[in-house]
Amino acid sequence: MAGLTRQCLNDLLAGPDCRDVEIVVVDDGSTDVTAELLKYFEPRVKVLTNAQNAGFAASCNRGVEEASNDLVVLLNNDVRPTAGWLAALTEYAEQNPAAAVIGAKLLFANDTVQHAGVVIGRDHNPYHLYAGFPGDHPAVRRSRRFQIVTGACMAVKRSVFLSHEGFDPDFVNGHEDVDYCLRLGRSGHGHEVHLCAASVLYHLESASRDPHSEAARANGRLYRERWSDRVVPDDLDYYIEDGLLSVEYTGGYPLALKISPELATAGSMPGISRLLRERSGQVFELLKESTRLSVELGEAALPGIAPVVAAGLSALPSPAEANPERELELDRGIEAALWELQKLLAERAGAPAPGRWLEYRGQVQQLRDLICRVTPPGARVAVVSRGDERLIDLPDRTGEHLPQDETGGFAGFYPANGAEAVEHLQALRARGTGYLALPAGSRWWLEHYPELAAYLDGVGAPLATEESGARVWSLAEATVNA
Repeated sequence: MAGLTRQCLNDLLAGPDCRDVEIVVVDDGSTDVTAELLKYFEPRVKVLTNAQNAGFAASCNRGVEEASNDLVVLLNNDVRPTAGWLAALTEYAEQNPAAAVIGAKLLFANDTVQHAGVVIGRDHNPYHLYAGFPGDHPAVRRSRRFQIVTGACMAVKRSVFLSHEGFDPDFVNGHEDVDYCLRLGRSGHGHEVHLCAASVLYHLESASRDPHSEAARANGRLYRERWSDRVVPDDLDYYIEDGLLSVEYTGGYPLALKISPELATAGSMPGISRLLRERSGQVFELLKESTRLSVELGEAALPGIAPVVAAGLSALPSPAEANPERELELDRGIEAALWELQKLLAERAGAPAPGRWLEYRGQVQQLRDLICRVTPPGARVAVVSRGDERLIDLPDRTGEHLPQDETGGFAGFYPANGAEAVEHLQALRARGTGYLALPAGSRWWLEHYPELAAYLDGVGAPLATEESGARVWSLAEATVNA
């Protein structure tokens, strides 16, 4: 987006940090007014132009190759620096010569954490550590080593970056930084990855790319193929180091675990814990939605983005007064209404189209309503869920993930082929599942798994198809060995 690029360059050139540094901009085959805009910044800014879109990895690699200094900072155009950000990075690099990659702390517009290092979870996937925590929390004020930091603001040693082939273009606008940091850490040359917490920038995350696109899913699959069985989970190490999780050994079992309520919820109050997770996710996503709308409306300046307070999300009641299920249903109704309102505004006033997160939440509610309309109370319903617990939270019915693992949780991956998809569904049928629901966003299953589509045509009875594409089948006529 040209507006983001203009704002980023204005910020860099106006600040004392970049007064005497070389600034290289790679125009990756833009089709808007970016090329015209960049002419106004020359010759102070060196502009490299790709004839056609080459992707984030190739563009970063080209920019590093053309840079003159050995310490190069890769910087997204959707970040806004704070005073001293670059000086902090360069000073940290001088004091830590083994650090071949140094990341910065990135904040959302409401001063909560977007990035303070990336950890590997118990499921072997990468996660932003402490995302959503206050930006001044003690746990995110520490500079230290990580396996991974984000490429949105990443200082790299040019010689090391090029000798290790830089970012891999097989990843398309996602996971390039994860893959590079992991490769570097396993190269055997002693190169380290660090976070410099004193370098702080604001990041308009998701303002310029869709985290739910097919390309994003492909990046996730490639990451899992390449790294899932090689990475070492380390998230708990940081929680323990930061005093948010501790274990007391009493000489026997059970052990005594102490968990900060900032980090996780315990199972003693499942309704409240679930409501807290839902509310936290809503504020987190609505903040990004506010950012997206502001950018699309030409209001990319951070002072114009107010901290998000989601409409209708009141303060949590005391445990004695709380009715979590009622609160959650009210929230879902509000989300669906906001989605419908955004669609109406887009159609009638030319406003920005509904954001992907809000659209998805509306579709979740539509699918739940559809399932409850066409299936009887007490029904067992398999839902292609992508691990979203909201999709299987069905009033007076039992929802099940498809695919699922041996414990009933989401399997964490898609079936390898159509035959395996059918096997997953047959296994659920054998345990009494009588219905299958397919969300609108998962319609690609029917094309990607033709054996599953043929199975449903032969033994399933279609009950309903929403205009959005959501579908529900009855499996009552199917046989386990069909």
